[in-house]
Amino acid sequence: MKTLCSTFLIGSLIFFPKNSFAQKKEVRFDSSQLKSSDVDSSSKNSAIVTNKVGPANNKKDKLKVDILVDDDPAKLEKQVKALQLILKNEKDRGKKINLYLRLSYLHVSIAKKYSVKRIAGEKISIAEKRHLDEADKIIAFLLKNIENNNKALSTLYNIKGLVSYELDKVSETVENFLKSIELNPSNNQAEVMALFVGEYYFDQEKYEEAIKYYQLFYKRMNLNQKSLSDYKVAWSYLNLKELDKAEHQFMKVIKENLDSGTTEDAYKDLAFILTQNQDEVGLITKVNLFTNSNEIKSKLYYFCLLFYLQSSKDKTRESLFKEVLHLQKDYYEQLKILALKVSFEKRDIPTLGMNQALEKVDAKLNSAKSDIREKFLKNDSKLLEDESEYNIRTHIDAYSGKLKTEQNLSKKQISDVLIKLIGTHLRWFPESKKKNILYNLWIDTCVDIKNTVCLFDLENNFKKDLKNSDAKEYLRKLQIELLAMYDQAYELDKVKHHASFVARLKQYIDLFPNDPISAKSRKRLFGVYFSVKNYKEALPLIEEVYKAEANAENAQKLLLCLFELGEYDKILADNVYTKYDNSEILDIKREASLKSAMQNADKGNFDKYENDIKIYLSTNPSEEKSKVIYVDYFKKLLELQFYDKFKLEWEKLATGFKTKPEFNGVKGLFFDKTLNDGNFLKMESLWSYGSDKGLNEKIFINKLVHNVSLVDPDFQVLSAMSSEKKMYILTVLNYFNPDMVYTYLKAIPSPTKEEKRMQLTSLLLKSNLSEAQFDEQEIKSIKEIVPENYLKDSEIKVEKELRNVVFPSKKMKPKVYESYVVNNVDNIKYLRVRVLKSLKTALPVQKIRVLKNMSDIELKMAQSIKDSPVPEGLSEAQLKEYQTGLETMAADYEKQSQDFLAAKQELENALLKQKEDEKNKIFPIVSEEKWSVAQSDSYVKIKDIYNKVSAKAALVFLDNIRASKKITVEEYYNMKIWILLKTKPSETLRKLIFEELIAANQAVMIEKWKGLSK
Repeated sequence: MKTLCSTFLIGSLIFFPKNSFAQKKEVRFDSSQLKSSDVDSSSKNSAIVTNKVGPANNKKDKLKVDILVDDDPAKLEKQVKALQLILKNEKDRGKKINLYLRLSYLHVSIAKKYSVKRIAGEKISIAEKRHLDEADKIIAFLLKNIENNNKALSTLYNIKGLVSYELDKVSETVENFLKSIELNPSNNQAEVMALFVGEYYFDQEKYEEAIKYYQLFYKRMNLNQKSLSDYKVAWSYLNLKELDKAEHQFMKVIKENLDSGTTEDAYKDLAFILTQNQDEVGLITKVNLFTNSNEIKSKLYYFCLLFYLQSSKDKTRESLFKEVLHLQKDYYEQLKILALKVSFEKRDIPTLGMNQALEKVDAKLNSAKSDIREKFLKNDSKLLEDESEYNIRTHIDAYSGKLKTEQNLSKKQISDVLIKLIGTHLRWFPESKKKNILYNLWIDTCVDIKNTVCLFDLENNFKKDLKNSDAKEYLRKLQIELLAMYDQAYELDKVKHHASFVARLKQYIDLFPNDPISAKSRKRLFGVYFSVKNYKEALPLIEEVYKAEANAENAQKLLLCLFELGEYDKILADNVYTKYDNSEILDIKREASLKSAMQNADKGNFDKYENDIKIYLSTNPSEEKSKVIYVDYFKKLLELQFYDKFKLEWEKLATGFKTKPEFNGVKGLFFDKTLNDGNFLKMESLWSYGSDKGLNEKIFINKLVHNVSLVDPDFQVLSAMSSEKKMYILTVLNYFNPDMVYTYLKAIPSPTKEEKRMQLTSLLLKSNLSEAQFDEQEIKSIKEIVPENYLKDSEIKVEKELRNVVFPSKKMKPKVYESYVVNNVDNIKYLRVRVLKSLKTALPVQKIRVLKNMSDIELKMAQSIKDSPVPEGLSEAQLKEYQTGLETMAADYEKQSQDFLAAKQELENALLKQKEDEKNKIFPIVSEEKWSVAQSDSYVKIKDIYNKVSAKAALVFLDNIRASKKITVEEYYNMKIWILLKTKPSETLRKLIFEELIAANQAVMIEKWKGLSK
């Protein structure tokens, strides 16, 4: 064994070379991949402030006329037809004018609906033109027919203006709207028309006229109209170069805030005007004169900063930033301002100012609530992301020597800042499109400066994002670098760096189990463990090595490692390790199988024990050793109730081998176990009687429960049993095979009292009738214990004598008649004595018949005396005395008749009561479904035995668990009755059960049975 260990150690050192992880890596710092495209940059910059100039034409809304009907054209067409029908029937002139006005509005409404579908520059459609023409005709007609009705004419010119508007005739529209307003300033469309006219003059750059119409009907306008009016007036003043008025008008829009969109535009336009002055302090002073509202000022300053950013990027606007941050209390808006400050600090080279601005944003984000942080980074950080990437790019160029820094930082200082900038950026924008580029730069920087703390931080970051394939690849590369570093340290001091090197190797293997470097890592780690004889840790590694390089040498090393650890079961667990034709491997296998078998037997690991035994037996040991092993193996199978496996393994043995006496204990244990746990496995190969009396009895019981037809050898075993065992077997058999029991007992020359009683019971059971009667031959050997009600009825001698008595007939001559009477007097005296004597031995039914017949004879005798002929020649007195004598004599016989009859009745009553009593001993027929049994484990087992084996088996198991006191007496009888009910018991058996329950004081079971029949 020592030689093998030394060889193995030397071999292990050969294929684990030192410094197997060092890799040559070129570090590249290229910032070009971080540059944004010109299109992206310009789009971001142009989007800083939308509508920064705010040309007035963009503020022109579509003409909105409330009276026009906004409905489906098809529905409006139907309304036109309906109005036309009404007009034909309307006679009233005023009503007709209103109807025509309404009809013209409908035509314009339909035309407007069609115009919506028209593409810009497209000619007017036929349908649209038709409805506008119809409206124009109606207008022309009404102009000729309406007089002295300014209100109607105002409406008519409003409609005429709408028609012109749809035809894109702006000047005509204005002309008609002005006419409509002149005719009726109270027209409900006057505000809309005035605003439209104001827009027209604004486009014509007639700003004073525009102001007039923007403010006309101001008090009647709704909020949106007022907001638009104020806003367009401000722009009119601006175009008139009246800046002071324009600024105050924009401020009016902001303060009133009648329409959010218009107010937002006013902020931007006012900010644009104010930022034309580059003096930010003067700007602040002017705004303070406009308003005292911090909210308005902070928002206005923010827009001013946006315009300053476009017009003067080189100025940091510290005063304005300080003021707006002082005024702005909203956290989210503060974030936007701080992010904007980053853009103001942006320069062509790395600067302290930009880094500080980024740090302030980071600090603010770190202290922000999660919802605010997420909202900002999602909605308002596009420019910040671009600026951050730009800053990283300048630092990369500075690190690679392409740029200088504002403070002339060293390469180490630049790398520290760069690492921090990249980390911050990726924390803000974890889903950045350039995150992989940034991570790559991060790794390159850390490796280049040999910064292990930085590498560990990166490692932790990558571990959190292992689902990302790029992150996992960067982690792999990073860990290879770390492995090389640790390997070098270990070679310098193996004791000091043992634990850390081992941990690093394990980590790489766990994270990248299928990587080629992991294969090297396993071998390297195994070499480390094996060099210090740490077989426990070395074992799983050599197992992996063997899987990759399966050969006899590695298998032997693996098995040897297991053997040194005392893990014999693992040596035998997989034959792949022992498949090689190697004598040393075979020795390990043989020794390990025995040691493992002992270990697993002690631990109760049967499966492993069994495997060990089979491995050992496969080595062809001697017969004596095989018998010992097999006996131990079979006993364990039986103890664990592995009966099917026992049967399978037993049947494999040669017949001559398994008949050896050494296996008698195994057979006996099999019968005991299958009886005790109710398995009752049928194994005919075990049914061989021998010289072992106890084993023979167990075999007999096993055959009995399997309903095997018993033959002479079986009955010889039964006869050899003790009286108690034999009577128990006969009792069980009697329930199911009373014929067999009766035949067996009848053949016994000198039966005991118990055997006689059992013979009588079997005789009754095989008759299946509770009132059976037996002839002399059947009960010859047990006649003295058979109750008389079971004896067969027959006519006794005295009955024949009674039948021979002859009485005289009235037709006889007196002398002949008299001789019969005198002769019968003697006969009857004789018969009375014979009857009384016969009653001592006769059966009850015979007694009743004899008493009845004797009573009839006595009565007939009395009647024959009464009917005796009177002698001739008697006087009246003599005749009377003769007749009185006859009556006295007859009365004596009548009394005797009554006495016999009374005795017969008394006997009948007694017999009836006896029959009733016997009848009460017979349980009614009840199905087993009605018989309730508690759902205990015992009942479940009994039911299973009944269904799978036999009723006999169920009874035997039930008696066995009662004997071992696993159930109560009540439970025993409850389940026993259930078993017998399953067999559909006969009257005799039901009576026998009753008597058994009476003897066992089981009144509750008796009442339960009887109760089920009600």
